Amino acid sequence: MTPDLDGVGEGERFGLHLAEGVDEAAADEVRAIAAKGLLTRDLIAVHGVGMDSDGIARFRASGAALVWCPSSNLFLFGRTAPAALLDDGIDVLLGSDSLLTGAGDLLDELACARAIGGLSDARLEGAVGVVAAARLGLDRPALDPGDRADLLLLPVHWPRRAGLMCCSSSRTDCGCSGPAKVGRGQRPRCADRGPCR
Repeated sequence: MTPDLDGVGEGERFGLHLAEGVDEAAADEVRAIAAKGLLTRDLIAVHGVGMDSDGIARFRASGAALVWCPSSNLFLFGRTAPAALLDDGIDVLLGSDSLLTGAGDLLDELACARAIGGLSDARLEGAVGVVAAARLGLDRPALDPGDRADLLLLPVHWPRRAGLMCCSSSRTDCGCSGPAKVGRGQRPRCADRGPCR
């Protein structure tokens, strides 16, 4: 955490890597930002791996949101955010942190998060959908005529119960038997490997 936080969070949402570590110094970061008046609903905190029970209680009471980056946390620290940070009552967004330390892209992060557990499929979908949009100040995701959207197309035979949670851009079954992404103004692309056939 950067020591100079003057002027940050004055009534505007802001992101901050917080408790990105597993030692006492990481745990103390929550108390430090609380002392500066920055532990508020405007905070979008990334990681939270090192939060202790006092930090989690303060975080929960503040209404701040957590960006969970499970694969990066596992790579760097051998553990991820405490289960209590993933409980209902805290808005959780999903992040990939870095291509150097994460599993890949956000689809790979979804697969990792699902394998770890801690969030239901509905909360994971919210973590990359409506909850994330709301906390980031973006329009609610919609598919109404005239709306702008990035899409993920799933084949008809894709397992409906798993849906988005079993997608991965590292899948090798291209040819649209796997997921296809559609960005604004783009043709569908099979898992980032090329135009769909």
